[in-house]
Amino acid sequence: MTNKQSFILLVDDDPSNLNMLVDQLLEQDFGLLVAKSGESALERVRMHPPDIILLDVCMPSGIDGFETCRRLKANPDTHDIPVIFLTALADADDRELGLRVGGVDYITKPIEITEVLLRIRTHLTLRRLCLDLEDSNRSLNELNDALEGRVLTRTAQLTAEIERRKQSESQQARLLEIVRTQGTQLQIITKRVLTMQVRQRAEIGAELSEKVASELTLVEQRLAHLWPRIDNAEHTREIGFMIRQLAQVQTVIDQMLSDLQNSSPEETTFEANPLLKLSDREREVLLMITKHYSNEYMASTLHVTEQTIRTYRYRIAQKLDATNEDELLELAMRYFS
Repeated sequence: MTNKQSFILLVDDDPSNLNMLVDQLLEQDFGLLVAKSGESALERVRMHPPDIILLDVCMPSGIDGFETCRRLKANPDTHDIPVIFLTALADADDRELGLRVGGVDYITKPIEITEVLLRIRTHLTLRRLCLDLEDSNRSLNELNDALEGRVLTRTAQLTAEIERRKQSESQQARLLEIVRTQGTQLQIITKRVLTMQVRQRAEIGAELSEKVASELTLVEQRLAHLWPRIDNAEHTREIGFMIRQLAQVQTVIDQMLSDLQNSSPEETTFEANPLLKLSDREREVLLMITKHYSNEYMASTLHVTEQTIRTYRYRIAQKLDATNEDELLELAMRYFS
């Protein structure tokens, strides 16, 4: 800090002291303000706060220097301005009182200008350091507030992301539960269908066998009864041929009934519902295809790699005879609609 940047308020009612100090301080390029009483000093400070105050203690008119200093320190606007007392009072109690009311230094008269200048510069330097420290603290506080704001913002973002992921995981869990429930229901329905088909085949076969066998036997018996009574050799040969044909028909019907009872109901069921060809996990993937989920989302939901999902899609397409992705999606929508 240069002298021209520093303003000094000089408070003294002694003209000789004022003149001497004014001349010396002006030579040092300080800016000067002058007051001759405590009241006028307070007014000067209010109008133009100085950087430092040289304050005489004993002023016969109005308030003295100690009271002037006490009022300055009681005002938040002037509390931090350093005050150096100038006085002829050299008693220790006076020094203590001066420091207790807020003075930063105490110079006794007669004044040595070199000492005065040295102490002025010392306290101006200390004041500047204090102001710089306050500015630094203010900047640090602003930076800290900004960082706290960023931390709060980031924390809010992370909290929102965590909540979003929780909701996503909850949705995934519900989706898997739906898929697995549908898979279980499909298996139950399949078992019921197979059981019904087996029972129905057995019932139909037994009923058909009984009816056909009964009718064929009746026809065969009537023909056998008529055969010896016919004199015409041609008619006799014809009836014998018919009896042999009936036996062949009976053999064919017996084979058909055997095939009906021995054929696999699973084959018929697979034709009716190709989903039965798929594994549980493949049905889960197929249901997700109907939701238009990406491979990445399906891999995350099922806790597998995307390559595994692509493999599942390929296997599903093979089992359902789908030639491309559009056809696979169409099949998926049809089976899960």
